Amino acid sequence: MIRHSVLVLPIDPRPIQISTIRLNGEVQTQFNHAKRFITMKRHDDMSIFVELRNMKTFETVFADEENLCLEAYEYEESTKNYTKKMTKFKQNGGRIKPKSNQSGTKIKLLLSDRKKVIDYCLIGIV
Repeated sequence: MIRHSVLVLPIDPRPIQISTIRLNGEVQTQFNHAKRFITMKRHDDMSIFVELRNMKTFETVFADEENLCLEAYEYEESTKNYTKKMTKFKQNGGRIKPKSNQSGTKIKLLLSDRKKVIDYCLIGIV
């Protein structure tokens, strides 16, 4: 009797990172590869565009919502974690409507490749 064994290697995550964040058309200059936390001023309706970049080829990449996905989660004081899903971004942009009664809302942007988180950044709205 002949037995065969197969070794399945894990897929390496693509070298994609969040490189630029725009809020209502303005580039957030305080955000870069070293500083992954930014603070933004509260607006009634906030449109956020996130530029994703392949760090090997330096090409701009767009989220396809199947394999490469960009999601926003809101911080909840009751659970002390980012659990409330705010929105799933279409392509690389989306709208966020922060609650007007809260001061100091915290949002976490997650970039996932095949349901595995490869990059994230934190946004504080004051």
